[in-house]
This record gives sequence, structure tokens and C-alpha cells, in this order.
Amino acid sequence: MSDLPITNKTPPVLTPSEINITPTTPDLNNPYMYPNNPVTPSTSVEQNIPLNDSFDNRADPELQKLKSSLWKRAAQLQSTIGSITGLTNLQTSGQRAQREAEREYEEAESRLNQGEASRIHGEYDRLMGYVSYAVGHVAGDTEMQSKGTERALHGTTEIDKSSH
Repeated sequence: MSDLPITNKTPPVLTPSEINITPTTPDLNNPYMYPNNPVTPSTSVEQNIPLNDSFDNRADPELQKLKSSLWKRAAQLQSTIGSITGLTNLQTSGQRAQREAEREYEEAESRLNQGEASRIHGEYDRLMGYVSYAVGHVAGDTEMQSKGTERALHGTTEIDKSSH
């Protein structure tokens, strides 16, 4: 220990302005950092993004119903956590998101009721038609086969309408 020189110098202190945290290469895990990406990340601390921006209103109505159902459950959980913890901001934002998700669900339901085609529903009908036909074929039930064929054709028609 006595061999070490004694110094009264304090170690240098780095200030935040002296620290360079900018990477030399872009972080390719971040989709906003790609060189040709026209979307720029928001720099504001508080982002007030309405829930309906996450939905594509031109999307398949069945898909919109599924998304809004999931958002509603997540919003209910958020509201519940807010009420348990006493965080009123979390509770009110959860309630707002829940109302928005319910509105999206009702909109999708009305689109379906007005006869808008759904590719997801068409694919389901087509698949179930094929299954009904196969079961009818194995069972020897020609009525089930014809209903299965009809349902598969209906599904294919709905798929074609939704594609246009």
C-alpha cells in the first residue's frame, strides 16, 4: 500500500451534456429508425392517441369486432387496476378506452348487419361447408352433402365480395 503514490486529485465528473448516447449505427430493432421510414417518432412526453387510430375502419368487420373485444377487455383491466390502486388517471383512461372499444364493436356489428362482406366469415363458412360435405359423404347423407356444398359456395361468394 505504501508503494502507491498519494494524490489529492478528484476523479473527473461527467456532465450529461458530455455523454454521447447517440449510436453510430441505427437501431434496426426500432421500426422508426430505419433510414427510409417516412414515419418519425414523436418527441412529446405526453401522447394522447385516440383508440380508434389503432383500428383500420376499412378492415374486415369480423376482425374489427375481435380487435374491439380485446381492447375492451384490456380497458376493463386497466380501469380495474386504476380503481384498486387509486390512480384516477388510469381508471378514467380505461373507462374512456372501454367506451371507444364498445363504439367500434357496435360499428362493426352494424356494418355486418347492413350486409357488408367479411372475408373471415366467408372463410369460416367455406371451411364448415367442406366439413359438412365430408361428414355427409361418410355418413351417406345426401342432404347434408348438398347443404355443405351450398354453404361452401356461399362462403366463396362472400370471400369474393370482400376482396373487391
